[in-house]
Amino acid sequence: MEKKQLKRIADQTIRELIDYIEKRNSDIDIEELDDSVEINTKRANCVLNYHNFADQIWFASSEKGAYHFNYDQKNASWVSTKGEDLYDVINSAVLD
Repeated sequence: MEKKQLKRIADQTIRELIDYIEKRNSDIDIEELDDSVEINTKRANCVLNYHNFADQIWFASSEKGAYHFNYDQKNASWVSTKGEDLYDVINSAVLD
């Protein structure tokens, strides 16, 4: 997959994640910056971004630590190097 296509998929995924979080909890503070998204909850501060050099979505939480997600083209999903789905990590770190 070309880098430009992967970047578009990552940008779309991050946009969908922001919408997903906002629909489930409007009290969460989300700030979109140039290259990243800051997500602040009562229990954790988080950062979400696409790392162009590594072709990964990176997520870091003050409570859960850091995750690096690779795109699984076969399943059209982002899976961490720890084997976890991006949405599952967001649910446990931000919404639970």
